[in-house]
Amino acid sequence: MTEEYDVFVSFKNLDEGGNPTPDAALAKEVHEFLTARMLNVFCASVSLEKLGTSAYKRAIDRALDSSHVLVAVGTTSENLDSPWVSYEWESFFSDVLSEIKPEGRVFAYVKGVPLKALPRALRQCQVINQGPDSLQRLFNFVANALGPRAEPHAQAQRRLEAYAKEHDNVFNIIWDSSQSRFDIELNGSSDWPSDDPCDPVVLDELAKPWRVHCWWSD
Repeated sequence: MTEEYDVFVSFKNLDEGGNPTPDAALAKEVHEFLTARMLNVFCASVSLEKLGTSAYKRAIDRALDSSHVLVAVGTTSENLDSPWVSYEWESFFSDVLSEIKPEGRVFAYVKGVPLKALPRALRQCQVINQGPDSLQRLFNFVANALGPRAEPHAQAQRRLEAYAKEHDNVFNIIWDSSQSRFDIELNGSSDWPSDDPCDPVVLDELAKPWRVHCWWSD
């Protein structure tokens, strides 16, 4: 069975010398930010290794078919218009226009690329420039595009974060997509005394239907 993805991240991974591009680092930031917010994200440099597949184009096509949102990531117009990247976002656009994906959305997340330099089709979509709060803005657009698909995850995230703000021993909250659970680090160090500790049992209730795995930092 083909895995269903919320988001497909499209970017140029390697340059002509076989070295990772700046786009790859930017795409990794996007992937980590969105997956930390409980979205199922396809990012070739991560997902293909995880899938263990050598049939690259087939895996890409399947991920494009099953994704609801595409984010084109780039640091130059040339990279965004490179053969593989343009194949991905043009294919996705085509599915939207032909109503194969009537509710599909395409976003561009760029760094240092003027709007007028973008490929024409990408100028027509929402473009987010990398900067302060840009990843949160991207997530907001993606979550709105996904609608009810993102809502259960967003509700759990909001419940946990609201509870954590009321207590002083939550050090970090991470979504572990491989385990379909929240990993929450609770501060137990004497350097960080907790006058108002949270209750791990309550955290577990707030995260439902997902699980919470808690551990204590030293």
